[in-house]
Amino acid sequence: MRLFLSSTYEDLKPHRQKVEDSFAISGLEYNAMEHFGSTANPPIEVCLEAVEQSDVLIAVLGVRYGSCPPKGKRSFTEREYRHARLHNIPILPFMIDMRNALVAPNFMHNETPEQQRRLTLFKTLAEKEHGVTFFTTPDDLARLVLASLIRQFGNINI
Repeated sequence: MRLFLSSTYEDLKPHRQKVEDSFAISGLEYNAMEHFGSTANPPIEVCLEAVEQSDVLIAVLGVRYGSCPPKGKRSFTEREYRHARLHNIPILPFMIDMRNALVAPNFMHNETPEQQRRLTLFKTLAEKEHGVTFFTTPDDLARLVLASLIRQFGNINI
């Protein structure tokens, strides 16, 4: 089973690392943007191609909407999510628990009101289309991702 880890980066760096560590120790094959390296193609093309090559998209939504490709209005994360839906790739969404998680305010300061509006709409879409699991800490997220994979897919073929 090939997994693709989709999220914003700066606000979720420790969370992504814990999830990637849990994938590695479990022997799960995964891909994420920080593994792409230098490429001849635009980053959005590389991201969407990696999504297509995956069996499951792990979508982690935090406190930032994130950056958009040039001339685009949707963030990389939202485009990866919509691309997975378009290709009928199962999506397991996880959202930060804004009431109980410790969120550094500086991660939200660089976002515009429009980006925050788009994040709210994106989260609403994910909640409408899927069962969503909420997390508080990097360790909590890693545990919940593995538990959801096992619950959803039973014996995971590594």
